[in-house]
Amino acid sequence: MLREYVKKHGISDSQLETFNTALAQIAVKNHRNAVKNEHAQYQREISVETVLKERKKANKPLGLYDFAPVSDGATALVLASSELARKHSNVTVCVAGSASATDYVTYPAREERTAFMASTIAMRNALKMANIKVDDIHIAEVYDQSTFLEMVSLEDMCFSKRGAAWQDIAESLKENQSFYRTGDKELFVNTDGGLKADGNPLGATGGAQIYEIVKQLRGEARDRQVKTASDLQYGCVLELEGFGTKAYVHILKRGG
Repeated sequence: MLREYVKKHGISDSQLETFNTALAQIAVKNHRNAVKNEHAQYQREISVETVLKERKKANKPLGLYDFAPVSDGATALVLASSELARKHSNVTVCVAGSASATDYVTYPAREERTAFMASTIAMRNALKMANIKVDDIHIAEVYDQSTFLEMVSLEDMCFSKRGAAWQDIAESLKENQSFYRTGDKELFVNTDGGLKADGNPLGATGGAQIYEIVKQLRGEARDRQVKTASDLQYGCVLELEGFGTKAYVHILKRGG
């Protein structure tokens, strides 16, 4: 998929170094976020050089530090009516939009092989249900089974233009900041460390992603709180099943 992406979007030899470094910066950012997450599997920082070294050792475009581990873990989510939730909390979080979509199981059979169309369709339908625009979302948890998939998710969810997410990442993370600048806004992604460092306990992963967004919207994320909670109105979660075979998008709203 990475090779298809490079070919389709005409990333030249002179641009490949920036492209490859941008992917490495994703891993560095997620590990740095995980240091502040007491539940993360890998609570240690890594460097761009470390990521690149492992790729060279494997003689592949992606190496050891580009992929999430397969982890053990469990999550539980409690859903309640708005009335009941308000009795138990001063700051509630509601499900503003939720959608899923599917694609062919076999990757080569898909018409589009440089993106996950299931993610795009699910995101579009969830935004429609929530009656908001993508620019209203400033924090997201995406399914970074690899650094490349986090990058592609920015495009699939319309945070970045097709073929341009790597440039947004390279420009945003060059000074080790913790957010992406897409257009005129700041977008915080995988503030818990993502699958890359928080871990990927397969079926429990979606619950962990939702947990992080709820904590951020409620202002309870402690050292990893990205903004004053009142400045975060909406957050979203993308979980994938298989290799983009099925996508689930949930948009959560502070209050309601």
